[in-house]
Amino acid sequence: MLTVGSLFAGIGGLDLGLERAGMQVKWQVENDPYCVRVLEKHWPSIKRYGDIKQVKWNEVEPVD
Repeated sequence: MLTVGSLFAGIGGLDLGLERAGMQVKWQVENDPYCVRVLEKHWPSIKRYGDIKQVKWNEVEPVD
């Protein structure tokens, strides 16, 4: 199974499509509070990061 990280995830439309195609989303990056609430509802156990400029990429789980 391929793993992916979601940059600028929005409300997760692309993430949903990738999951339906057989991939696994490992983390999401989204800064908008409304979008984050939607992501938390649909992917409660996935690691989320806020401002992409503040992400410590050496601490982020590698994905395919």
